[in-house]
Amino acid sequence: MRASLAPLATALAVWAYVALLGFPPPAVRAATFITLHAAATARQRHPPPDAILAAAVVVVLVLDPLAATQVGAWLSVAAAWGVGFAVRQLPVARRRHPVASLMAASLGATLATAPITAFVFGTVAPVGLLANLIAVPLTGVAVPGALLSLAGGGPLAVGSGLVLAAVERTAEIASTFPGGQVRGPPGAAFAVPWVLALAAAIWLCRRRPHLGALRLRGAAVLVAGAWAGVIIPTLAARQGGKELRLHVLDVGQGDAIVLRTPRGHWAVVDGGPRTPAGDAGRSVVLPFLRRQGVRSLDLVVASHGDADHLGGIPALTGVLTPDLVVEPAQPLGTSLYLEFLRAVDEVGARWRPGRAGDTVTLDSVTLAVLHPAQAWVETHLAANENSVVLRVTYRAFDAVLMGDAGFPAESAVIETMAGAEVLKVGHHGSAGATGDALLDRVRPAVAVISVGENRYGHPSPEVLRRLAARGTDVYRTDRGGTVTIRTDGSYFEVVQRASGSWLEGVRCQVQRLLPSKASSSSRNACILPRRASYPTSSTTSPSPPRSSRGTSGERDW
Repeated sequence: MRASLAPLATALAVWAYVALLGFPPPAVRAATFITLHAAATARQRHPPPDAILAAAVVVVLVLDPLAATQVGAWLSVAAAWGVGFAVRQLPVARRRHPVASLMAASLGATLATAPITAFVFGTVAPVGLLANLIAVPLTGVAVPGALLSLAGGGPLAVGSGLVLAAVERTAEIASTFPGGQVRGPPGAAFAVPWVLALAAAIWLCRRRPHLGALRLRGAAVLVAGAWAGVIIPTLAARQGGKELRLHVLDVGQGDAIVLRTPRGHWAVVDGGPRTPAGDAGRSVVLPFLRRQGVRSLDLVVASHGDADHLGGIPALTGVLTPDLVVEPAQPLGTSLYLEFLRAVDEVGARWRPGRAGDTVTLDSVTLAVLHPAQAWVETHLAANENSVVLRVTYRAFDAVLMGDAGFPAESAVIETMAGAEVLKVGHHGSAGATGDALLDRVRPAVAVISVGENRYGHPSPEVLRRLAARGTDVYRTDRGGTVTIRTDGSYFEVVQRASGSWLEGVRCQVQRLLPSKASSSSRNACILPRRASYPTSSTTSPSPPRSSRGTSGERDW
């Protein structure tokens, strides 16, 4: 009788710990497993593992219905199912072998969670098959040690901390393995190979139960095949290509622009805002780059020293070491600017002041600095008017990135300005920027306004009217999310997609289809993806002369 009460006492202790954690779905799932196992042991029953998992899912949803929309809950359930399914494929004698059962569990968890991580995060980590052989046993020591340290303190806490540090170090080393993390654009297309691999593994195990241990090896071959099927095209795409991509990220009231050249070089222009409420460099820009498989940056440009542009850059440079950093070199003396300089110095990146006439060439893409000139920086104190203004050129395609430059800076750069297909509007659409003279010079087909909720009235109705009068298509990040521009140099495509969850996208679709008495502003909050294609100016007519190229005194870094 006492023996049968021990599992139930354990279950009660586990639920007390889960309550202390705040009932997160993965912990609730594990606690339910333990409780059901304790109840089955007490009653001498042997329920099917899948039934226990299904019951755990029901308990999780009863306690937190919104867990159905949380990726962590999906991953937890998928991993638990994958571990159980894979271990059950081993012969009974092999299940007691710790290495064999651990390898099977690792393979099952990787296969089961791969479609989810590919769809949501754009990454799958096959290297986890090896890393788990070290991390799982260490975790098995660290978690009980952490619980016991609550009572014992001192040496137990130190020992648990060392073990947890070893787990973290294992993950860091594993992440450096070539091809250890397969990355791609998040979505269904990247998830399909992993769904097929999982389906094939299940079919192999269900249809041929007599193969025993061979099933585990067959599943491993399937994982390797799916891995190769994704990573080989990915590596090939990084080695060559014909497309420039320019992403104006949705970072709220600030700027963060990411460029990928046809041969896979990466540049970032501004890092988004940093406020007491959050750091867009850490929460938006860095995750975006990681989803694209970026390990380092060729170029970082800080257009100027205000926090809505410079704020996120220290978080980026600390993780993705840039080769070259360019900024106006206006000695602001603010704590943020000094932190930025320290971050650049600590990673050993090259640093240059951006001056009119300078150029940076990344394979077939040229970034030309149009502003500021040295004399201008010496006589103008407003940080916005010292913004580094860039012209991005790829074949017959041009984009002008204005930073926060206003009318004074526009008057200084107007003589070197020429036609461009895309204009990143200056100062978030402020009334004091994007004047008639500039627009008549640039004649953009597309204007992108990086803006969020603000108290300044950005974008200004005057600016929107000036753009509309010239037939310029306007894309606002606050209305539709991140704007992506893709071009082969002859034509370019603009795609705008909100950065919300897939569930939010479904909700918006339903809201648009059903009659609603909601206000127009609430209905407009659900913006569907926009996609449009345009020819470059040279496709329809001879290109105008571009005085920003080949100017005297031009320096190429």
